[in-house]
Amino acid sequence: MFHTLHQAFQDAVRNFREALEEPDGGAQGTSGGKASSSPRVSGATQSALMRLQTTLGSLEDQLRLAREAMSQERQALTDCERRSVLAGRVGDTETVEVARRFAERHRTYLSLLAEKEDLLRRELLYHRQGLEALLLSDARRRAHPRPDSPGPG
Repeated sequence: MFHTLHQAFQDAVRNFREALEEPDGGAQGTSGGKASSSPRVSGATQSALMRLQTTLGSLEDQLRLAREAMSQERQALTDCERRSVLAGRVGDTETVEVARRFAERHRTYLSLLAEKEDLLRRELLYHRQGLEALLLSDARRRAHPRPDSPGPG
């Protein structure tokens, strides 16, 4: 049973990837307009998969941007701390104070960005698990179709 379910899951993933690569969204098989002999994901499942793929792509972009912003904030924090030290060496108390204030602002924003990164990673994981569950559910449906169901599609 596990082997059948595993094979059905692999078929569903492969079919989904093929459907994404087809210009018509997978409405036809991969054999130049002829009906495909391999089963396709159901219409509702395919629609949900497309929405999940879009969501995952958006979250991955947001996560990348958050990480880039964190890198920039770390550099800005390092610069402010360096300026504070250098100004302290020459006795420039005003510049020391300004650099410390800016360093604190960068620390605060860096902390917010770290929280944002964590939330985005968790949301990405949540949606990836949803994608996996959807594909597994479709694979199970294909491996064990109900007798009263019209079949795939």
